[in-house]
Amino acid sequence: MFVLSFSQFLKLSGWESNTLEESLLDLGAGDGEVTARLAKAYKRVYVTEVSNTMQNLLKNRGFEVLPVDTWYATKKFDTISCLNVLDRCDNPLQLLKHIGNCLNPQGRILLAMVLPFSPYVESGNEKLCSKDHKPKEVLPINGSSFEEQVKS
Repeated sequence: MFVLSFSQFLKLSGWESNTLEESLLDLGAGDGEVTARLAKAYKRVYVTEVSNTMQNLLKNRGFEVLPVDTWYATKKFDTISCLNVLDRCDNPLQLLKHIGNCLNPQGRILLAMVLPFSPYVESGNEKLCSKDHKPKEVLPINGSSFEEQVKS
């Protein structure tokens, strides 16, 4: 799924095409397509991903894969991207706290979420998610339409 181009990222960040920041963490990087676009602006790129298959693909693409359950324990990052992850996350409030705590001073969060918001947690491991696939934590988003949810 297309989420963001490099030129759109530069426009959002206000950076020039030759900008080279220290570190990017892409949470829930999937196959790494978006990560690869963003990576042009960073010296070091880290990723997380729940799927073992995608983790292997990301490693083969040259990204450093951090554990999904401890990525926030040791490093700070210049940019953390969390693109279309909050609706698939069991603990989205905790994730947002970790993101805020792991940013370097003047760091940036690149956040995208699907609206209308309809959480569905699927980990690939039935032990890690509830039978109804509902998250443990609920984001305070109200309404059923795009417009209602944006206003909430």
